[in-house]
Amino acid sequence: MTTIKKENRRDYLTILALTWMGLAATGCGKSAAEAEEEAAMSQQDVSTDNGSSTSNELILLASASVIQPGASVTLSASGGTPPYVYSKVSGSGTLSQKTYTASSATETAVLQVKDSVGAINFAYVEVKSFLELKVSKTTIKVGEFATLSGAGGAAPYKFVHLAGVGSIAGTLFSAGATPGEALIQMSDANGETVELTIKVKSTSPLSVSPQSASVRVNQTLKLTASGGTPPYKFDIYEGLGAVDVNTGLFKAESGVGQTRIRVTDAEGTLFYVNLTTLQSQLAEDCVKTKPVGPGGSTAAYGQMGKVNNQDVCILPVASRFEGAWLVQNESDIQCPDGFYPLQKNGVSYTITVGQYYSGKYTGAHSTLTATARECVEVCTKTNFWGKCKATEFKCSVATRIACYK
Repeated sequence: MTTIKKENRRDYLTILALTWMGLAATGCGKSAAEAEEEAAMSQQDVSTDNGSSTSNELILLASASVIQPGASVTLSASGGTPPYVYSKVSGSGTLSQKTYTASSATETAVLQVKDSVGAINFAYVEVKSFLELKVSKTTIKVGEFATLSGAGGAAPYKFVHLAGVGSIAGTLFSAGATPGEALIQMSDANGETVELTIKVKSTSPLSVSPQSASVRVNQTLKLTASGGTPPYKFDIYEGLGAVDVNTGLFKAESGVGQTRIRVTDAEGTLFYVNLTTLQSQLAEDCVKTKPVGPGGSTAAYGQMGKVNNQDVCILPVASRFEGAWLVQNESDIQCPDGFYPLQKNGVSYTITVGQYYSGKYTGAHSTLTATARECVEVCTKTNFWGKCKATEFKCSVATRIACYK
C-alpha cells in the first residue's frame, strides 16, 4: 500500500486549487483588457444611474469639454442597456454621482460609463486655466493711467491697442486727453487672444450745445455734446421732430410746438435740450404782407395755402373791378417783391386757400381749379358820335387771388 506524505499532499491540493481558479476565470470569457478595466474601476470613483434607453449605442456626454481648475461638469448617458455605472478612469479630480469636479491641476480627465451588459464609452474633459486680461481700472479719466496684466493661458503675454483713445507702453495704458473708449487685446504664448474695453471719462460733466433754441419747420439744427463719457446717444424725449441717434442732427417736421431732446452718455448720465419749432419764414412773412393793387388800392393780408400742391403764400390783390383775378396787362397787378402773378394764358392752377400753417390747415379752407385767361375790356358807355366813353374789364374767373410766392 502506497502512502503520500502529509507535506506533499498539501502542495498538491494547492496546485489543483490554483489551476481551477485559472480555468474558472478563462471560462467566464473575460479578456485581459476587460480584466484590466475592472481592476481600474475597482480603484476609482463609481456611481450608478438607472436611466432608460432609446438607442442600442451607449453614449456618454459631459456638459462641457473644457473647464477651469475647480469647476465641475455633469455626465449624462444614453443608449445601451440601463442601469449605467459612471467611473473615473484618470484625472486628479473627484466624481460624485454624475458630477466631476476638477482639481487645480492642468490635465485631461477620462470619465467612463458602463451599462448592465458590459458596454462602455468614455468622455474626455480638458482642465486648464482660461486666458484672462486684467486691468487695474476699467474706467479712468483723461490723463490717467491703468495697469494691464494677464492670467491663465501660457505666459508671456503681449498687449496691443486695437482701437479707440489712448495708447499702450508695455503693460501701461495711458488715457491721453480725449474721452472715449479703448479696445485692448492680450495674446499668450500659444496665440490665444482675449479683449476688453477701457472707458475714458472727461473731467467735465456732460453738456450739450445749444441747450435751447428755435427751429423753423423743415429746417435742421446740429446738437453737439461734450464732457461726460462718449459715445453719446440722442433721442426725442417728448414733442415733434426727428433726431439722429448718433450725430445729434435735429429736423423740425410739420407742426409747431415744443420738443425735448434727451442726450445720454456711456455712463448713463442724462442731459435735456429744449427746442421750439416755429412756422416757416414764408408763413410768418405771409400774414404780415399786404399787397397793392392797380391805382394804389390795397387788399387783405396774405394767407398760406397751396398752388399746384406747393406750399405758397397767396395774396388777394385789389383790382379795378370786383371779382377779377386777372387783368389785361401784367403791370396792372403790383405784386410785392418775390411774389408772382397768376396770369399765364392757358395755364391751369389748383388753388387752396385757408388758415394754413406748418404743413396743415388750422381752419376753414377751400380748393378750386382755374385756367388763367386774359380779361377783356368792353365799352360800357358811348358818346353822341358813338365813341366809347367808359370801359370795364370782364374776366372769366371770379376770384381775387392774384399773386403767389
